[in-house]
Amino acid sequence: VCSPSIGQMLIPLAIARFRDGSPEVRVHLQCLSHELLKERLLSRQMELGVSILPVDHPSLHTAPIAKGLIFCIFPRRHPLAQHETLCLRDLRAHPLIAYPRDTPFGIRIERLFAEHDEPMQTAMEVGSPQDACALVHAGAGVALVDEFSLQAWPDAHFKATALQEAPPVIADLVYLRTEPLSPAAEAFIRALRSVLIERKLSLPSAR
Repeated sequence: VCSPSIGQMLIPLAIARFRDGSPEVRVHLQCLSHELLKERLLSRQMELGVSILPVDHPSLHTAPIAKGLIFCIFPRRHPLAQHETLCLRDLRAHPLIAYPRDTPFGIRIERLFAEHDEPMQTAMEVGSPQDACALVHAGAGVALVDEFSLQAWPDAHFKATALQEAPPVIADLVYLRTEPLSPAAEAFIRALRSVLIERKLSLPSAR
């Protein structure tokens, strides 16, 4: 079970690599919201999670596995395309495709603007960074998205520039503290690490 951002491209690549070595293992994949991800793990419906948002629960263990940046994305002919680097003040004249304020990613983006005392103007609201990528790909505006989401858009009709003030987004492995991971889960983690290393997103193992 995983966050939608990392589940669009990176997790499927890891599953394909894992299945090459373990074709007899049946895999169940679900891309879910933050709360449902926790629920599936706590109820033992799923063994392993990968979340790009912090998971805080006494029964769950988390271990960082990947690090990505926050990028600003915009159509290739947009005025922002003239900038080699971007900071929040560069976005003042460009209302954003934003996220609901009661969602973890929406809270992250809103807090980023507040911490730097910058106004955040919103043009429209979407449910996920993947939705934002689709809209910007269609030429509908400007958005802030995580680097994991961008992996699913290698041929997009937009430009992506890292946002200087934004802290990195950390992806964590998440699983029950009380039960050891199965050999299949351990093998999948190795496959995922190899994919992340190739994409230059991997963090050193802390497990």
